[in-house]
Amino acid sequence: MAFIDKIDYETIIADNILDDITEIDDAKIDVAETRAIEFMSGFLNNRYDVENIFNKTGAERNPVILGYAMDITIYYLHRLVNWRNAPATRVNAYTEAKEWLVKVSELQINPPNLPFLPEGEKDYIQFGGNDKRTNHI
Repeated sequence: MAFIDKIDYETIIADNILDDITEIDDAKIDVAETRAIEFMSGFLNNRYDVENIFNKTGAERNPVILGYAMDITIYYLHRLVNWRNAPATRVNAYTEAKEWLVKVSELQINPPNLPFLPEGEKDYIQFGGNDKRTNHI
């Protein structure tokens, strides 16, 4: 079962507009949803268990993640119709979602109720050094 149900889109886009964009082809929605989830996973997978997040259905889903996933999906669908000129509201929603994801990946935002990766799942090498010393005058 998919993370986003078609009925979920009723909260942010009219059915007739969604049907016009997709030409009543649900396969286009599925492709755009997959792209959106992969895009979001790239930002979330360093701390969170993205498989667990995106395999949930119904009321188990995080509403913020769901909302941003739908915004990104609809933006991708609008880009199918006219890749140069998506509606400003959709561009703004996509930009807001992307900025939120960047802040989450940079640890500026810590969304509640998201499952963390198990301990030791990701091993990153921390690099860097001390500040440069200037001992001479």
